[in-house]
Amino acid sequence: MNDTLLLPFYQALQQVLLTMAQMEATAGVRGVKRSQKALGIVTGIIELDSKGVKGSMAVSFSQELIFEIFSRMLGEKHTQIDAEVCDLVGELTNMVTGAAKPKLVELGIDLNLTRPTTVFGLNHKVVHSAKGPVFIQEIKVPCGNAALEVCFEAA
Repeated sequence: MNDTLLLPFYQALQQVLLTMAQMEATAGVRGVKRSQKALGIVTGIIELDSKGVKGSMAVSFSQELIFEIFSRMLGEKHTQIDAEVCDLVGELTNMVTGAAKPKLVELGIDLNLTRPTTVFGLNHKVVHSAKGPVFIQEIKVPCGNAALEVCFEAA
């Protein structure tokens, strides 16, 4: 698998942030991730599979960014990562995956979606179930950063 599958998820994340939180996101560093360490304080991970491929997508948010998204979407300030913040990260993960799905279908990949899981804490790990390279796209937003990861293997 190559990083072509990263682009639909990146475009979907840009769309979700703009639509849901009125935030413009720009691309940061893109490449192959060499460790499991998350590039954020909280991460949503979703397993993805279809007839030809299986994999997962993860999106990690810095604390500053997820608190600002929470404030803009729900009208409340947050100062700690709790169940409400984790629920929002799960919802954002679902939105990104749903928005990416039509572009993936155009590439011949009709994904079966699952429920996302959320992991949080300093130095938490993002573990992908697929055996393949993890492609990462860092995202810059004026109030913080995010990192999008995809990992796919032929099924």
